[in-house]
Amino acid sequence: MAATLFLAALLAALAQSKEAAPAPYPPERPKAHVLYFMLAGELKAEPLRKALSELSTKEAECRLCYGPRKADARPGAQFVAVEAPAAIGWKELVPALRKGCTTADPLCVTLFQGVNEGPGSDSEAPGFLGMGMRDFVLGMSGDIRWYEASAGWRQFFFGAGKIGAKEIADRYQKLFGPVGGKPVGALVEEGLRWTLAEPLDAKAASRAEKSIAKLPGVLRCSIDATQRVLTAEFRLEELRSAAAPLGPRARFDTSTLFEILDKEKLVLASGEK
Repeated sequence: MAATLFLAALLAALAQSKEAAPAPYPPERPKAHVLYFMLAGELKAEPLRKALSELSTKEAECRLCYGPRKADARPGAQFVAVEAPAAIGWKELVPALRKGCTTADPLCVTLFQGVNEGPGSDSEAPGFLGMGMRDFVLGMSGDIRWYEASAGWRQFFFGAGKIGAKEIADRYQKLFGPVGGKPVGALVEEGLRWTLAEPLDAKAASRAEKSIAKLPGVLRCSIDATQRVLTAEFRLEELRSAAAPLGPRARFDTSTLFEILDKEKLVLASGEK
């Protein structure tokens, strides 16, 4: 009897935990997103803060949400993440950031899920040859400008079009293989399933489906006009922005989907935002 009660309590706790976990891609319009940059030159904190603040809206603040951070392997440069209103992109942020530094280079991010142990699993850990782990990883390619890793997530930041996921994985294996390190892991793939409101224009849905499928990071997209269901699958490779707030790792920025849905005058069903 006691064992039965314990099992029932355990199952109830697991169900409650599952219900409490937030959906990775909730069906709601993002108010903000995160973009990444490498800043160079003397950093002037107050002009930079003021320039970003001027881009804030009533819905979302524009601010540094991570950094500035330095690494010995990238002397003279500092990594930052900027949380900005969803409508603000590289074009607006670069001149704002340059109010407080010499140059601001936009970065993309590619994300892998590897093992949570061994070399490379923590970017803040001690590395080899007198270098920290982040510096050791940055040494594998001049195209990689920053590296973040924790709990098995491995995130590589670089300029658009500079280095692909396969090359990152190959270089990582050549770096850590000789010292017994594990592979970088699997390139992260995720997805969502949203319901659209009726009436649904089938032609508009078809146009939206094709446009979403062309977005960077989107593997495939399908809109079932009969069931009014939008499904999309993402590959977290060379993302130019990420969902906010900045968590332990990057997620796909769904604000790009809403831009297309708005253009085609498609909205989410009642009960979904």
